[in-house]
Amino acid sequence: MERLLERIPREFHDVFTAIMKLTDDFCEEHLDEYYQQLANDMAAKICHKSSLVNIKQGRPKSWASGIIHALGWVNFLQDPSIEPYMSSAELAKGFGVSQGTMTTKSKIIRDVLNIIPMRSEEHTSELQSHSFISYA
Repeated sequence: MERLLERIPREFHDVFTAIMKLTDDFCEEHLDEYYQQLANDMAAKICHKSSLVNIKQGRPKSWASGIIHALGWVNFLQDPSIEPYMSSAELAKGFGVSQGTMTTKSKIIRDVLNIIPMRSEEHTSELQSHSFISYA
C-alpha cells in the first residue's frame, strides 16, 4: 500500500485508503487477486483525475462499488461463462449500496478513465486467456 500511497496526492490519502480497504476486502472475499490489483490501480488513477471527478464527494463504499463495477463491466463479470462471475445486484449488495449509486459511479469512472471493453489495460488474466481477445 505504501507504494500506491506515494503516487497519490496527500489530500486524497484518507479517501484512497478507505476505498482500497473496501475493494481489497471485497476482492478477497468474492473475486480474485487480479481484480484486487486492478481496483487499487484504478483508485489511484481516479485520485489523479481530481479535476474531473471529486472522489472525496460521496461515500467511499459508493466509489469502491463503482470501481469494481467498472472493472466487472470491462471484464464481463456478469457473464456466467467467465470466472469469476457476479451479478450487478450481488455486487451492489456486497458493498451495501443501491445498484443506481453503483452504476452511476461506474459510469463516471469509465468516462473519466476512458475505459472501453476491449482495452487490455483493465483486463484480468482470466479474460486475457480467452481466444476472442488478441493482445499484441
